[in-house]
Amino acid sequence: AFAHQFLAKSFQVAVIDPKANNLGDQIRYLPELAVELRAEGHLTEQGGFALNRGLVDRIVVERLTRNEPNQSLLRYLVASFRSVEEFQRTNSQRIKSENMESLISDSLGLCVSYACVCLQYPDMFPQAPTFMVDPGKQIYPMLVSKLNHPAELTSRMFEALMSHLDKETDPDTVKSIVASILNETCLQAKQSTLISDFLSPIFVLASLLENKVFSLYAMFQLDSFIPNPQTLDDGRRFQYQSWLSPFLEHSCILNENPKVCTDLFSNPKSRTPHDLSKTISSVRHSLAMLQETLHMRVFKPMLANTDTRKQVLQFIEVTLRKNQNREKMRYDPRTTATDALMVNLGSVCLLLCAPFLDVNSPKIDRIDSSYILFREVMNFPKDTTRLNATLSDVERMIRDETAARQGQIPEYHFICEIFFLTLRGLHLGWHSCARNFGHLLQQQHHVRRDLERMNPNDPQRILIEKNEEQLRQLQLSMEAHLFGEKSIELMNQFYLLLMVWISKIANPKKLPTFPDTPTDMLKVLPEWVVEDIADYFLVVARYFPGAMRSARVIDLVMFCISMMRHADIIKNPYLRGKFVELVTYASPAMMDAGRPSMDLEFVFEDSNVTAYLIPSLVRFYIDIEHTGRHDQFYHKFNARHHVAVLMSYLWSKPAHREALKQCSASDFPLFVRFVNMMINDLLFLLDEALQALNEIKDLETLIADSAQWGALDPEEQTRKREKLQQVESQAKGDLEYGQKTLDMMINIATHAKQPFLAPELCPRIASMCAYFLNLLAGPKCKNLKVRDRAKYNWDPKALLHRICTLVLCFSEETFVREMVADKRSFSQALITEVIDILGRIGTKFELLNAFKEFQKKTIEAEKLAASEEIPEEEIPDELLDPLMSCLMTDPVKLPSSGVTIDRSTILRHLLNDQTDPFNRSPLTVEQLQPDEDILAKLAAFHAARRR
Repeated sequence: AFAHQFLAKSFQVAVIDPKANNLGDQIRYLPELAVELRAEGHLTEQGGFALNRGLVDRIVVERLTRNEPNQSLLRYLVASFRSVEEFQRTNSQRIKSENMESLISDSLGLCVSYACVCLQYPDMFPQAPTFMVDPGKQIYPMLVSKLNHPAELTSRMFEALMSHLDKETDPDTVKSIVASILNETCLQAKQSTLISDFLSPIFVLASLLENKVFSLYAMFQLDSFIPNPQTLDDGRRFQYQSWLSPFLEHSCILNENPKVCTDLFSNPKSRTPHDLSKTISSVRHSLAMLQETLHMRVFKPMLANTDTRKQVLQFIEVTLRKNQNREKMRYDPRTTATDALMVNLGSVCLLLCAPFLDVNSPKIDRIDSSYILFREVMNFPKDTTRLNATLSDVERMIRDETAARQGQIPEYHFICEIFFLTLRGLHLGWHSCARNFGHLLQQQHHVRRDLERMNPNDPQRILIEKNEEQLRQLQLSMEAHLFGEKSIELMNQFYLLLMVWISKIANPKKLPTFPDTPTDMLKVLPEWVVEDIADYFLVVARYFPGAMRSARVIDLVMFCISMMRHADIIKNPYLRGKFVELVTYASPAMMDAGRPSMDLEFVFEDSNVTAYLIPSLVRFYIDIEHTGRHDQFYHKFNARHHVAVLMSYLWSKPAHREALKQCSASDFPLFVRFVNMMINDLLFLLDEALQALNEIKDLETLIADSAQWGALDPEEQTRKREKLQQVESQAKGDLEYGQKTLDMMINIATHAKQPFLAPELCPRIASMCAYFLNLLAGPKCKNLKVRDRAKYNWDPKALLHRICTLVLCFSEETFVREMVADKRSFSQALITEVIDILGRIGTKFELLNAFKEFQKKTIEAEKLAASEEIPEEEIPDELLDPLMSCLMTDPVKLPSSGVTIDRSTILRHLLNDQTDPFNRSPLTVEQLQPDEDILAKLAAFHAARRR
């Protein structure tokens, strides 16, 4: 009876009448086999039955041979294996007493053996054609587990199945079965989405890879794990060919998964912010589940296995190498992997780094800087830009390092490998997408502006509104994918760790800032490594300003100061400008400008920040004059605007004001160059802004004159309106930047005015002040009247007040004499008009009275100048300055051209151009020598006049 129970419960068969013997209605009776068994004496008339392996084998074959067409044989054998296991578990004592242990083991083996037969030869036994399909289509459904329903194919049977295939069949057969199962799993992954069951294929893959035989075949025997690793095929082709890629492709980004995106973010204009926020949170939760599941169930186990670790690292490295083009500003997305794959892969790598992201952990010492030299993933393309090194410098270091290691290529610890792969993965994935996200926001701004300008009845409006909706959907989908809280938290830790690691190789003595002479390893660091730190924290500053309130933030600001302060550390001034911008965002200054800020005011009370920030900003302001980029003119003003904004904030801090005074005194020539650059910028910005206002007034007058405007054809009217919009934008930007620069200049001149009064600068600052006073209060001031001044933040009274404040910073006789000497702009009538305007606009008595006193000084200076004036025809030509045509006072001889020129003239020239103006050969201040012969002639000339 026990033997019959075993057959019934394990294989759902009986060789005695199942109904008569209470074996169950679902049991298949095998009468023909029963007759044979009785004839052979294995089965008595009373039902006595002595089972052995051979009999179980015959029974199973008979059951398979008489299978019903609508039943899958493989599914039957899998169920039988599970039933034998269950019978063994529930009847362990009886099995032992009946000595059936070996029979149970043999029965399990038979299930496995015939399952392998069905996989290899699905037509050997009768079953419907729908079941005679690839092994993958049979196996996959049985590996899927659902809520409260474990997978049909247990891990024990799958282990036995793969072991049997590996031992009993040829490798090509095993390889084809593994490939079939993987292909079906990949197909299911591709067909799933973030809004469907996307986890099941990953769980199936995880269960497959837990099997050693399967994982070794999948990763070492199948070319589809790392297709063509040595070729430079494009990343998109690699993505389509690799069996691991489909599990990393899930996203809601519009141009990659349009249906998912439109389902999630339909009609964004009509939905409330709260509703959209809930959708974004839901998407981020799904993405976090996806990435965490891939990390815990797929990548982490494969990396923990010493047999497969190297292959997984190679997969990541090859994926990155085949997608190098993603770091370009413009690349063909058809030849690179999708944003989803690259971002998800980077997120998985970040999770793998999580155990060592504590910056205080000694594990940071496992990160070997030589990886930068020897591993291709960090050196592709070969001529990648370094912080301050050439390709020959890199090659020399590689030779030196190789010699030091006696020709041995280093083996790197796993922490080192995954750290640098994560660094590169984030650069090609997250950073590339974040850059595209910034371009998207600009595109949205342009579309909204076009809609505002467009006539409501314009037939093109419907198309542009549709485009606006699609851009909004793309924005929401990218926000959801890029800025999940978990990812941002891990990236914060990762980039702080990177910052600390760079500081260790750049500043081994732990000085407050990096030494002026950088270490060789710092110089050969790829530029993108440092740029990614700035770019990441700038994104955080713009979208998650609260995320930076951590204990390492002072270190971050000091790192920024180290990076911005010296061209010997970073030769690219544009990159240095990003660190200036980041420090600006860290201050409350950006909130004053109406933009988000990290508001880390306490940082600016730190003694090291106080000591080094102002000098670094001054040096950077000078160095940014030439960025080496085609758009350097725009970037120069943008970067200097951040300096001006930050300086305005720092001026409220007494310690920083004192630091500025010390800077102006300790390096006076450098500070003079700084002031000269400010004068250049202020002249350009305010002059351009005031000219734009003049042009705005003319265009507004033209549009208001219906006769003149109506006489223009429609195309000309369109051009005029576009021109008006262009100059309006220019006027607003130039006024904003110019007034910030003017405020910075006033603040500095208030407490450190000596550089402004240097001989080479005093005439410039005096002429500039006279020029702007003439524009604002002279006869042409009416040209600056526009209809809507608030639109451009244009307040002529406030600007005049600022210029007068700047003038009053300099009461010295030298400045006054230089101002009255400017006959092009200065006149007593102008000063009288300025005083009159100041009185009318309600200027404070102190400033008004001070300006009246200033006028008295100008009157005295004019009288003195008139008494000392020497007619030009009376001055010998050899005593005239060759550039300014005025009497020299301090003649110096230029070493290469031999020309004698006044010291103040050549110093003014050298502030902007370090060459001899007469032959363009290099020239420095130190090379200037007094011309003793001309000095003697000047003394004789003045003595003769006195006689």
